[in-house]
Amino acid sequence: MWADYTHLRPLARRPYQERLTFAWSIVIGAILMAALTVSLGAVYGIIAPAGTIDRGRSEPATTTSPPETRPVPSIVPTPVHLGVYPLTEPSSPWFLVNKLRPIPGAATYQPSDLTTLPPDIPNPNGQTLRRVAAAAFVQLAAAAKAETGATLVAQSGYRSFKYQTDVYASYTKSDGGAANADTTSARPGYSEHQTGMAVDILDTQSGCGLEDDCFGRSPTGVWLAANAYRYGWVLRYPPNKSAVTGFAYEPWHFRWVGTALASQLRDSGKQTLEEFFGLAPATNYSDQPEMTAH
Repeated sequence: MWADYTHLRPLARRPYQERLTFAWSIVIGAILMAALTVSLGAVYGIIAPAGTIDRGRSEPATTTSPPETRPVPSIVPTPVHLGVYPLTEPSSPWFLVNKLRPIPGAATYQPSDLTTLPPDIPNPNGQTLRRVAAAAFVQLAAAAKAETGATLVAQSGYRSFKYQTDVYASYTKSDGGAANADTTSARPGYSEHQTGMAVDILDTQSGCGLEDDCFGRSPTGVWLAANAYRYGWVLRYPPNKSAVTGFAYEPWHFRWVGTALASQLRDSGKQTLEEFFGLAPATNYSDQPEMTAH
C-alpha cells in the first residue's frame, strides 16, 4: 500500500523558494553595488573614462604598433655638417683657397704651428707643415710603405708669400707669360702651400717629377689617389677639372682637410672642394689687383 505523502509537498518546495529568493537577492545586491561603484568612480575619478590612459597601471594597454626597428650600423664616417669649420679662416682645416678666394693678409700670413717632418721622411727642401697636417702625412707615408713598399717624398710643403712670389715668377718666365703660368702655378697670396696644409708628394721609386702626369700613372700615384682620404688628404687638382679648380691636373698635389671631409668628398662622387661646397668655379682670378711681395 502506497503511503500518502502529498501533504508533505508544500513543505518540500519551501526551502527551494527560499534559496531562489536568497540567490536573487545576491544578484540584485551585486548589480546595485556595481552601479554604485560606477557612480562613485565617475564622480571621484576612481575609474578612468573610456579612451583615457590609466597612469596607475604598471603595463601599458595593449595597442597595435609597428615592430621595433633598429638602425643599421653606419659604415661611413660621420657626415660633415657645413659650418663646423669656416672656409674663410686660414687656421681652419677647411680653409678654401683658390683663384677667387685669396688668403687674408697673405703678404704677412704664416701659420703659427709649423713643424718639420721626421728625419726618416725624405724632405729635400726641408720644408714644414702645420702640426696636424704633418702628423697626418706621417701616417700616410707609413701606410704607403706598409701597403705598397713605396717611400713617399715631401717634395714641397709650406711656402711663404715671398717664396711663392719667386715660384710664380719662375713659371711665368718658363711658360711664356702669366696666361700660361696661371694654369700651373698659383699667384702669391693664392697658393694652398701658404696654408701649411698642402704638400707635393713624390716617391723614391717611380722616377717621376712635378712636370706631367707621370706620377699619376705610377703605382704610388694610383695608390695615393685611392687611399689618401683615409688620412685626411684629398687630391686637390684632379684630372679634367681645370674648369672648376683653375689648374691643370697635378697628381702630386694633396691638401689635408681631415678624415671626415676627405671621406665624405670621396663618397659624394664629387672630385673637388668647390663642387662639394657648392662654390662657383675658380677658373680665373677675380678682378682684384695682383698681389706683390713687400
